[in-house]
Amino acid sequence: MVLSEAMNSPFIPVGSGQVLPWETHPSLALIHQLKLFNFPIPNGIILIHPNFNQEGLDPHFLEELQEEIRQRELTLDLTLTAFGYEENASTFTRPCTLETLGEVFRHAIENLSQSKRIDFLILERIQGLAQGRAFSQAGYSDDWIEFQLGTPEDSMPVTKTAIEKLSLGETRLQGDFRGRVQDLLRSVRRALGEDNWRIDWIDSNENIFLTSIEKTSPSQLDEDLFLRIPNWENTPDIPGNLEGTVISACSPKLFEYFHHWAPELSGERPFVIWRRDQLLFNASLVNDFLRSFGLSTSSVKLIIPDLSSPAIPLNTVRFWRSLPRLFRFTHDLTLGPGIAYRLIKKLNTFQTNPEKPFAELFQEWQRIVITSSHAQYRLSTAILMIRFGFALLPLGKLESKVRLAETLLRNSSLEAVTKVYSAIQIKALGWYSRGLLPSDEAIWNMSQDQILDLEGQLE
Repeated sequence: MVLSEAMNSPFIPVGSGQVLPWETHPSLALIHQLKLFNFPIPNGIILIHPNFNQEGLDPHFLEELQEEIRQRELTLDLTLTAFGYEENASTFTRPCTLETLGEVFRHAIENLSQSKRIDFLILERIQGLAQGRAFSQAGYSDDWIEFQLGTPEDSMPVTKTAIEKLSLGETRLQGDFRGRVQDLLRSVRRALGEDNWRIDWIDSNENIFLTSIEKTSPSQLDEDLFLRIPNWENTPDIPGNLEGTVISACSPKLFEYFHHWAPELSGERPFVIWRRDQLLFNASLVNDFLRSFGLSTSSVKLIIPDLSSPAIPLNTVRFWRSLPRLFRFTHDLTLGPGIAYRLIKKLNTFQTNPEKPFAELFQEWQRIVITSSHAQYRLSTAILMIRFGFALLPLGKLESKVRLAETLLRNSSLEAVTKVYSAIQIKALGWYSRGLLPSDEAIWNMSQDQILDLEGQLE
């Protein structure tokens, strides 16, 4: 076949270098591109928007396709994926043979009948001993893998677990197909960048193959786990919406301390939330923070006993590479008692006034929560590092200083926040006495904007 004929052919070999139309489905374009980069993708053919109707492909075109498959010496066991184009693009994947190709095409067209156009991908079907999906999300220290042993026809259960997120220079930790999944995900990140990726894969016990790839949104992956961490809480229980408003506003600032030491983690993930009148911490984010140093998840359970994430061992490569950063972080923790005592002194002399505008009271409340929390995190994490022998001072002496500072800081921060609460309560009593509120307690169920609007009407 001459070059001009090849360029006019409706059949595009996967990874041939031929440029696909700009409107091609992103997942199909990525498969074509990665095959060109010598990724382990089965051989196959792409069909860009062929002529079809509800009955399927034109019989003559189907015969041409079958002959093309024979000439390219593809295996007779195939997988057909149809890519639909609509508001929410969808796909349809089915196994087939040369003889059942027309029937599977018809099912795909019926399934995506609402699509304005449909493109097709035909790949050789790999016989594997394990297959599944894997997820890599930006801002996380670990990847997720869903795998099924045997073939889908065996109806084996799907297992879900975390695997180490490998970066350049790190070696796989798993000795089986999970190690090959680790390598494959790392290759995807190196080729396409750090983002939220979902891949379908199949492993033959010797080699792994990528059969599908898609850029996902964070909502399509696992949600973070939020739990109580009692020794990190430093606000009294005040029911109502206003407490949640403060927590939501403080969340990015509260994570800043950890983000400074692990900038690869996503600062867009909420660090604290207010749910059912409880302050909850993002246990997954705390887990990822310590995992960024290569530490085992067993260390995280010392501060979060309820964390039920899969146990991942120490990553020695990441640990040794992160050791300078870990020493700087540990040194910062040893400064915790001194920082706490200076803050305690300021909190003990803190005074406020109900005559202040609500916006100022709200900001005071936020500053107390943020500064005292940052000091509290230093102290609590210092205990964890002491347990693992990373402290730079005599362990017993440092731990006793940290424990005492924790107690004094918690008491001082609670007392300071209570002064702000009291000022807001006095303001609410004044508004209630003037008939502006149904009760003095109603202010705690109002949003910040509602209170500011009410205060603005009084000026």
